[in-house]
Amino acid sequence: MTTGSQVLTLYGAFCITLGPAAITQLTPSTGPTSTSLDVGITGTNTNWIQGTTIGTFGPGISLNTLTINSATSATANITVAANATPEANTVTLTTAGEVASDPSSFTITQSTPIVDIVTPGTAAQGQSASVSVVSSFSNFVNGNTTADFGTGITVNSVSVTDLTHATVNITVTPIAATGSRTVRMITNLSCGAQEIA
Repeated sequence: MTTGSQVLTLYGAFCITLGPAAITQLTPSTGPTSTSLDVGITGTNTNWIQGTTIGTFGPGISLNTLTINSATSATANITVAANATPEANTVTLTTAGEVASDPSSFTITQSTPIVDIVTPGTAAQGQSASVSVVSSFSNFVNGNTTADFGTGITVNSVSVTDLTHATVNITVTPIAATGSRTVRMITNLSCGAQEIA
C-alpha cells in the first residue's frame, strides 16, 4: 500500500493457487459412427494416475482403454457406436474426486454409408439370382431396407442379416441392356429420412 512517500509491504500476504483441473485438448476431437480410434487427451492442473483415473466420452461412445502417459496426458481408445447420435459430447476424466471435464469437446460425426461388395457381380439376361450385399456404416433393417439395381433389374426381395449385410433376390429382364449398374441400398429411417448406401 502506498500513501504519499509511505510504502507498506507484507510479503506473502496474497497467493495465487492452481486453477481447477480441466481437459484442454483432444486429438482428434471428432470421430465417425461405427469406428474405433485412439484419442489423445491433454489436461491442465490434473493428477491423472493409471488404474485410478476413469473416463467417460458421453452417450454412444464406449471407452475401451485409458492409458495415462503423465499427470496431464492420457490416451483413450474409444468405439463410437453405429447408432450413436451425431452430436458434441462432454469428455470427463475423474481421479479420486478430481474432475477434469471439457463440455461438448468430442463430436460424433455420421459416417457415409457405402456399398463395398456385391456377390456375385454378374447375372445374365433373363436370369434370377440371390446377391449378397456388404456395406460399411449402414443401418440395414428388415422391412425398412430396399434395393435398387438399376433399369432392367427387378428386386424381388431384400433379406437383412445385420446392419451391414443383406441378401437381395433379383431378376434380370430378358431385354435388359448389358453393362454395369450402380447398386443402391435405401433404408427408411424415422421422420421420413432415408439412408442411401
